[in-house]
Amino acid sequence: MRVGKCLLLVSLAVAAVGCGPRVRGEWDGFAQPQVLQAAGLQYYWHVDVGLEKKEKIDRLFLLGNDLYCLTDKNRMLAIDATRGIWRWTQRVASPRQRVFAPIAAKAVALPNWIGDAASTRPTKEMIRSAQPFDAVILNTLTDILVMDRTTGNFVVRIRLDFPTNTGGAFAVDAQGVPVYCVVSASGTCYGIDLRTGLSIWRVPSGAVDTAPVLHDGILYVASGAGTLTATFVADGPRPLWRSTDIDSREMHAPVTAAFYVDDRGCFVPCQDNRLYAYDRLNGRPLWPAVVCQGPLRTAVQVGLNTVFQRADWDKFYAVDLVNGSIRWTLPAGRMVLAVMQEKGNRVHLLDEANNLRIVEEATGEEIASLPMTGYQVYLPNARAPVIYAASRAGRIACIRPESAEPLTPEMLSR
Repeated sequence: MRVGKCLLLVSLAVAAVGCGPRVRGEWDGFAQPQVLQAAGLQYYWHVDVGLEKKEKIDRLFLLGNDLYCLTDKNRMLAIDATRGIWRWTQRVASPRQRVFAPIAAKAVALPNWIGDAASTRPTKEMIRSAQPFDAVILNTLTDILVMDRTTGNFVVRIRLDFPTNTGGAFAVDAQGVPVYCVVSASGTCYGIDLRTGLSIWRVPSGAVDTAPVLHDGILYVASGAGTLTATFVADGPRPLWRSTDIDSREMHAPVTAAFYVDDRGCFVPCQDNRLYAYDRLNGRPLWPAVVCQGPLRTAVQVGLNTVFQRADWDKFYAVDLVNGSIRWTLPAGRMVLAVMQEKGNRVHLLDEANNLRIVEEATGEEIASLPMTGYQVYLPNARAPVIYAASRAGRIACIRPESAEPLTPEMLSR
């Protein structure tokens, strides 16, 4: 009864928007505030960003309390994610260059160095006197770029002497060296000292199609051959385990979608139709692989209690993080936009028809559904209690429950 009533309210709200004379307003062409209200949601903030002629928003990234928008002309726009306040804009590459996902780094000390030749490398004195700052780090096919997170100004640009086809990972090693890990197209993972641009170690990885992950001094790389490797790199490369080890679990197809690692384990989507979970320290299976009916070519999403995975030509799966059992499935599911705990744990899920489905996390019972009219770009998010959506033309919206408390940076860093 509750589900039917809520769905009816949303339907009536949508119908009401179309009644009466047509008057152009602030929300013309977008999901109306009253449509969100019928599902217990509200526009927490929204902003129309200034785009160049024919420029469009392409991707959204959340790093701490900053929301980054990357356009199809490779311009990066930074916005305060809690208040919708403009921070800065910076063109990070030419429009035809490929730009990979950015990474945030706190209090990293790097000398200002924008150069390609060895003669322009920072001196030892420049390195010693460098002051720490919060950074945004990313790479293209040919360069590593480091920007000041507060101003958007470039601090370091390192021209790679090899091509890469994935994003990278960052960590500070046991000696205090800021290291950016990136895999070459020929299949070697390099640890690059961001202070000098020099490689300080390298690990054979094989061809990869998804970014490596660095967590607690351990480098995880998933290869196109379907092998996950873990290497301790905090004080120099030392192999830990491979998914082909006898007490691990072998995969039987390439890994091409982003995998996820935290203290709870490694969660890996594979094109052999299976979702794998490994102990991050020894590689043993955490639970039997979840068998789907289609290849897994979409990034896994890991929340506090549930692992979410879409399978091509099949459906969307919600899997219990503790034991690997399937909680529920949704054939039309596309990606999780938020998991909120205002009235119990509720998953806010985008479907293939651009509708927002609100379902109970434990059971998949549908609470409400509403069309996300006007929005085409979304932030995949299974942790922060907030939805970020954008139109390609430049409107960015932050959506939260009506009863939600004020949004804080701590909420976005869960």
